[in-house]
Amino acid sequence: MSVVDILLYRLPSHPALVSADPLGVCDGESPSWWDVITRHIKDVQESDGSSLGKLPGLIEDLGYSLHGNGKVDTGFLRQFIHHHIPPGDRTRLLDVILEHAVSLPVMFPSHTLQQLSIHSPFIEFSDGQVKALLSHQLLGTLLPPNGNTWGCTFLPWYQTSQPMPNAVEGYLTATFYYFLNSYPSAQFKWCASPLGHPWAPSQARLFHHVTFNRVALSDVEFPLNARYCSLISSHSSPGFGTSCTQEELVTAACPALLVLGALLVTPPIPADTALLARNVVPTAQWKGQGREARLVQLLNAPETRSFIFADALELDLIDGDLPDLLPGNVERELNKLFAGFSRLANDGVLDVASPLWGSGAFGGNPIVKVMIMAMAAAQTGINIDVTVDQDRLEPAHGVNSPDGTLLVELLESLRKSCKNMTVSEAYAFLTSPEARGCLNGEQLVRLIAS
Repeated sequence: MSVVDILLYRLPSHPALVSADPLGVCDGESPSWWDVITRHIKDVQESDGSSLGKLPGLIEDLGYSLHGNGKVDTGFLRQFIHHHIPPGDRTRLLDVILEHAVSLPVMFPSHTLQQLSIHSPFIEFSDGQVKALLSHQLLGTLLPPNGNTWGCTFLPWYQTSQPMPNAVEGYLTATFYYFLNSYPSAQFKWCASPLGHPWAPSQARLFHHVTFNRVALSDVEFPLNARYCSLISSHSSPGFGTSCTQEELVTAACPALLVLGALLVTPPIPADTALLARNVVPTAQWKGQGREARLVQLLNAPETRSFIFADALELDLIDGDLPDLLPGNVERELNKLFAGFSRLANDGVLDVASPLWGSGAFGGNPIVKVMIMAMAAAQTGINIDVTVDQDRLEPAHGVNSPDGTLLVELLESLRKSCKNMTVSEAYAFLTSPEARGCLNGEQLVRLIAS
């Protein structure tokens, strides 16, 4: 069996998948998953008063019939449909979702997906293919790919208890209404470091390609301006959930992205690899981050977007003042961004927008991360506009210090001090014993200016 064969993901229509059929909806023993799925769907379609209100019960029945899960919780979904989907849309939405669900073997005649990898670096899905996959994520019929420990369907969005209900309401709204419009084909790419051309220091000017955009945290928009490709701080096991991480907000705003991390990769993503999504259309505009995140509006005729998903090191649980500078960490982050930026440059995409990559939940230091982004951008000719919370402080005496200096002021001071610094000099500085002896970003800025 080849490596490519190993990365074939079985869809619910695959004939090798059989069910115990505990509800007895099919004749005979051990019917195929697909026979069970289509029988349940047909029963709903032929029932009286068929509308979106029948969806939760269908999801529960499929969970029991396919996965043996008799405790699928759809309490939140039921309340969402009742309060947020107008009655006039409910029948049409259910019809469209189920039509796309039964189209799965037509959209994917092999009953498999070829996952992204270095051996299969490009996948393009038509609008019908994306919606066929999304419909089965909605129905909960999919199995997690190898290495995926968190799931690949929307069942967590349906549970009665939600820590961030406003966010999940927005996720469901954008996903349901995605089915009512037509979109162009979406493209997904595996971006590994170019063979024979790994990242290496150069004489390019460090901050020649970097700008800073001061914003209030509550005004940060997702997705960002269509002029830019957005750099996303993703997870090494990418995907979506019920909170409001940057990755989750972007994937919820652009439902075509929901299939990427859930189905098209076997996690974890390698250290020298990023994921690129192009020609993706957002259906919703969000503002804010974390608990302040809110769905602003649904979008009627949005422009296509590009996204680069690069997982930063998870440093939030590592002891020490600047774990970003531990041996090998700077190189790892540089190789990750260089892989993604190189592919963008090859595709003719030269403008990137990003929040402070790897400096939020991942625990990275923003001064170090900005220098790493600047190094990768300078090396590849990418222009990067970094969004900075205008009120964020860089602690003066340690991670838990209540006082500090405005981060955006430190970044401007850093850029001024590094006006003539090259990528080679910046790399030598970040990997020096003197830099590793600093306690925080402010000390780094002072050291580099001395």
